[in-house]
Amino acid sequence: MRIIEWTPRHARLLAELWNASDAGWPSGLVRLRPKTVPEALEWERRQASLGRFLALEGRRPIGYARMFEWWGSPDATYVQWLNVDPRYQGKGVGKALLRKAIERTVALGYDRVDLHTWPGNDKARPLYKRLGWMWVPASHAYLQNYVPLILRYEPAKAFFAKRDWSSSFHVDVERDFDEDDVRGTDAFVYRFRAGRARLEVAIDRSARGVMAFEDASLRVEAWIPKGAVEREHREVRWFARNKSRMPVRVRFEPTAPAGVRVSTPRPVRLAPGASREVRGTIHVRRGFRNPPEKWASAAVETAVVVGDHVIRLRSGFRAKPAVSIALDGRTQIPAPGSARIVLVVRNGTGRRIRGILGIRGRGLRTRPDRVPLRLSKGGSRRVAIDLTNADPRARAVPLRVRFRGGRVDVSKTVALPCLPPGGTVGYRDGEALILESAALRFASDDLGGFGSLRTRDDTALIRSLASDVGPPFWPSEVEKTRWRGRISSDGVPEIVRTVALRRRPGIVVESRWRLLSDRLIEDRRAVENRGREAQDVRLATEIERGIDHPAITFATRLGVSTEAAMENEWPDTRKDVPLDRLLAEDWIHIADEECGYGVVWTAPRSRRAEIEISPWVSPLWFPRSAKEGRLRPGERREFDPVLLLATRDWREVRALWAQASGRRVEDAPARTGSLRLELDPGLVLASPAARLRATLRNERRRPASGTARFEVPGAKASRWRVGNLDIGRSWTRDVRVPALPVGPATGRFVLESPGSVRSWDVPILSTDGRGRVSASGPPRQRAVANGALRFVASTAHGGSLTSLRAGGKEFLVSSYPTPRSFSWFRPFHGGISPFAFTEDWPGNLYRERFRIRGASRGTWSGVRLVADTRASDLPKGLRIELEYLTRPGSPLVAFLLTARNGSRDRLELKAGFWAFLGLNRKPIFDAEFERLGSRRWGDAGWSRWTAADDGFAVYRAPGAPRCVVLVAARPASLEVVDLRDDGRHGLVADELDLRPRASGTILGVLAVAKPDAARDYRVLRNASVASFDATRPR
Repeated sequence: MRIIEWTPRHARLLAELWNASDAGWPSGLVRLRPKTVPEALEWERRQASLGRFLALEGRRPIGYARMFEWWGSPDATYVQWLNVDPRYQGKGVGKALLRKAIERTVALGYDRVDLHTWPGNDKARPLYKRLGWMWVPASHAYLQNYVPLILRYEPAKAFFAKRDWSSSFHVDVERDFDEDDVRGTDAFVYRFRAGRARLEVAIDRSARGVMAFEDASLRVEAWIPKGAVEREHREVRWFARNKSRMPVRVRFEPTAPAGVRVSTPRPVRLAPGASREVRGTIHVRRGFRNPPEKWASAAVETAVVVGDHVIRLRSGFRAKPAVSIALDGRTQIPAPGSARIVLVVRNGTGRRIRGILGIRGRGLRTRPDRVPLRLSKGGSRRVAIDLTNADPRARAVPLRVRFRGGRVDVSKTVALPCLPPGGTVGYRDGEALILESAALRFASDDLGGFGSLRTRDDTALIRSLASDVGPPFWPSEVEKTRWRGRISSDGVPEIVRTVALRRRPGIVVESRWRLLSDRLIEDRRAVENRGREAQDVRLATEIERGIDHPAITFATRLGVSTEAAMENEWPDTRKDVPLDRLLAEDWIHIADEECGYGVVWTAPRSRRAEIEISPWVSPLWFPRSAKEGRLRPGERREFDPVLLLATRDWREVRALWAQASGRRVEDAPARTGSLRLELDPGLVLASPAARLRATLRNERRRPASGTARFEVPGAKASRWRVGNLDIGRSWTRDVRVPALPVGPATGRFVLESPGSVRSWDVPILSTDGRGRVSASGPPRQRAVANGALRFVASTAHGGSLTSLRAGGKEFLVSSYPTPRSFSWFRPFHGGISPFAFTEDWPGNLYRERFRIRGASRGTWSGVRLVADTRASDLPKGLRIELEYLTRPGSPLVAFLLTARNGSRDRLELKAGFWAFLGLNRKPIFDAEFERLGSRRWGDAGWSRWTAADDGFAVYRAPGAPRCVVLVAARPASLEVVDLRDDGRHGLVADELDLRPRASGTILGVLAVAKPDAARDYRVLRNASVASFDATRPR
């Protein structure tokens, strides 16, 4: 085997390797469409590279790796692509390519090389660990490797001068997250052994540098035990131990970044075998600017001098204010009008303090304007402030909030938008520039110049709107650069941002955004050459959508088409959907059931943009200007504006395109009604009986009246008189639903008025059969049986259901009693597994210690598991409650996750349940569901992922007498996951936004049924907690 540097003349070999490697990837690589040589060239042309390595066996390509500068921060390289022909896996090809990447990283002077994998990649994960990659805790298999830093670290060079680093490196390859703690600091610890020689290097994960070093003669450490607080004196500590046979003198010479003072301790003398801990102080000025969150933190740099040896250490910190002041949520103030805001004041001093909170806003009346506060150590208070605005103009008011007391003087200015009907405003909020209307909030960050778009209720429509300059385009230089920005207003507020490129001297990129109406944004881009030489410059603009599993609508020559976004299925990463050939009209729409956005290109057909969509970017386009070719010195090129419209209706986007292009399209009429029936609950569970509350509302001023009746098959109808029902007066009655035969039924609510009869269907599901519900087994492993099925809940296995048996068959795939790997997942618990996370998917709720007891809701019963968050990465003060419930003789198991926020902070998290399904623990089910049409997923040769319409899917093995029905109750979604050879499974999930002392519940239902009865359970989509609470005995 030999490894060469890839060049474009090797494009044919790269395409051959792709086509030979399809079976080696869970998601597949080519997916029935072999990669071509032009595709391979285009793929590489778009990617910047610090190294492309091609492994050859003779003339056969057997492996390939590409690396570039990590887009998350400028201190690391990144292995963006590693592929080995499956026939050559396990033969050292991957190891040789990765060692090349490490060597190149060292040669280029970077400290670290990163990569991503998937948690269940048991083939490669041990290799990554042996070569120095550490799994960042709580991440979805994000790995960092500090071997380049260690090999370049001066104190370690003597050790490696005589030894191979990889053969002397000792690591536990079976460990998942690499969670080391050195003096209370999150660290990665590297240990090297060769005979009696030892070397240990601890990396401060925050500072991304060496915080502790130990060799045969000395151990030294540096750390900041309690972090740094602005305008507070905090400790910094150093430690030294003399392991030699001679006394030594140790001198500590710390330096700090601008705005930080650190004291210098006195030198110490250490006798052989002696050790000493030394303390100093660190003081951070008010307003200290921390580096970006994804970058290395600020640090105290210490040169530890021992004789003529210098050991450099880093002690990381992210400075916090002594008292933090934040606005809870986002608030708009009517112009004129009043509103209430809530300020969250948190004590970061580490001691109890009291003081006065003063509030003042220009042109606003504040009540109260002074609030006395007592804050416990680490405590917080929520302060409600009523604001009155008499000014009718659209404007952003700076609200100055100041806390004084307890040797603390902290102030913060919060920008509050004041908006009249239809008004728009632009303002600065910290490091972001904001455009806001009553419906939208568009934000542009200084770092990277990214734009994001959210609705008034904070739903993300667009996570990122970014420009990239190339070729090559990625990784983007502008994403790691701070942009200049300002707000201008010539009747319409506008954000203007510019950035000068470092790698293309003289090139300046400009972005402009205007809020043309409460839901419409104009995006304009330009490039200018202020340098001395002509340059080849192209622009790429990409939207990272914030909507998961949307429907994507666009106009083709055959008419308007709507397709479902399915990960690894449609759209493909390889331009399987060539929009430049498909689009008949220059617009595209992305939406789900709740929200959406459209993109409209206004360029004439002669300079139409090259447009693509992928599973993540919807869309990506390469705009064309009126003049193409190299950009001459002094030349400026402006691109045609692009319009972004927030709407769920693609027809509005099409109408906007028609207006912008001068084309004509047909309008679609809207329909509405005046009488509305509201049912609580939306689905009646007759278990065996139930209560139903029916409310009639009239959306007109003209009163309605008549006779109402509720009809249930096989029961006598109930009747009532309804009178004077108008827009200000509703009518409500509680109705008892009697016991019914097992299965679905439809009740009818009828209103007979003079001259008309209106009726509404009432969905009912009768759930009971023969038997009784009983629980048995040890406290950590409770079994619940109802005469038709039996399930087992385990506190020791992540709070999951580990077994579900019916008719002598097992219908769950579980790893009980020991977590292991499964397909993409590690650790894998399986069964019905709860999850919850705030940042990194899928979180580690399984670390929590659950308590189990009996549970009931209405007439439903089973078990409840409760955990208060302590061991996972979830915020403290959160309680997670799991319920698994059933009814006598019922084929149903309901599973509920309730999150209760006992903290003083607002919490946002995503939570739900995995459902790993199979027959007799074998993952052999196919999945049947609706996704813009009927679909049946078997093994397609690659993995797939999408959302099921109506939150309903049926899982069954061919020829099996029973199937599993999985339903997500509104508003949760049901995602169908195809894990290739490891079966088809489900994910019930929702996002919870919890204010202090609030709770939220996610509900899913599983049924074991005969295939011909499976669709009877579709009505469970309308089930709710109220459906269970409303159940009554016979």
